[in-house]
Amino acid sequence: MNIHPTTGAFLEQIIDNELRQIQFVVSAIRNDERFWTTAVKNEEDYVLGFVMGKIMSSSSSMFIAMHNRMATLDEMKQILQVIHTRGEEIRNAYTNCR
Repeated sequence: MNIHPTTGAFLEQIIDNELRQIQFVVSAIRNDERFWTTAVKNEEDYVLGFVMGKIMSSSSSMFIAMHNRMATLDEMKQILQVIHTRGEEIRNAYTNCR
């Protein structure tokens, strides 16, 4: 079973929006001295984790809004597969901020 095409299209839009925001996340943490006083030691891991978390949170909210229910385990796996498919593009967006 595949996720509904409209759900997939919205998921792609969520990822596209987050790709556009990566440069702002990187800029914000690089310009905030307080950031480096936390337990965070690796900028790339932090940024990628932050962005992936935002994508997952937005995807979950979008799914609930569209379907009036939580995603099933199978649907969540499909959503994660779409995100994984775009993973290299997400990593490249961070790399291009250097």
